[in-house]
Amino acid sequence: MKSMSLSGKPLLTLRTPVNLAIFRAEVEPFDALRYVDLAKLAKAPRATVELGVVRTPAGTDTLVAEVRRGDIVGLGPQHCSGCSGKGKLPEKRMRDALTRVASKLGPKDGVTLPMPITTVLGPRGLRAPLRPLIIKVVTQQLESCCVEWKTKDGWSCIRCYTGKGRWSQICIGPVVLG
Repeated sequence: MKSMSLSGKPLLTLRTPVNLAIFRAEVEPFDALRYVDLAKLAKAPRATVELGVVRTPAGTDTLVAEVRRGDIVGLGPQHCSGCSGKGKLPEKRMRDALTRVASKLGPKDGVTLPMPITTVLGPRGLRAPLRPLIIKVVTQQLESCCVEWKTKDGWSCIRCYTGKGRWSQICIGPVVLG
């Protein structure tokens, strides 16, 4: 894997009861992606694929794709290095954070899902650049790492690591910029 240089400056910083720093990250793909059987993955009712590592000044995390019948339908962090990951961010706080992020960023920022797995993966590994938005969430009680994406019908979703290999996810939308 090649090393990437990172800008220490976040794409967006929001200070609220929940402090947010949003970074655009590129995925450093795992070498093992070359050996993924795309034909079987296209038929699988549900699968999880570790795509690679995302590095931001907020930390380094493994990016995981949730795949259903050949389409990537969700993204999330596998874990959160440098985060406490203890406890779940309350749903109201997640919804408020997501609403603020979605209203500040344009509709073209981030990744749009669902996306066919064959658009992202090929026989040589990662085929297309995947640049998800990584959100570092800091409250008084915990730090967490989240991944944001948009759906084709305008909804905005966020999936946050809550510790012990679990995530919480919420979607809002469609977000209208006014």
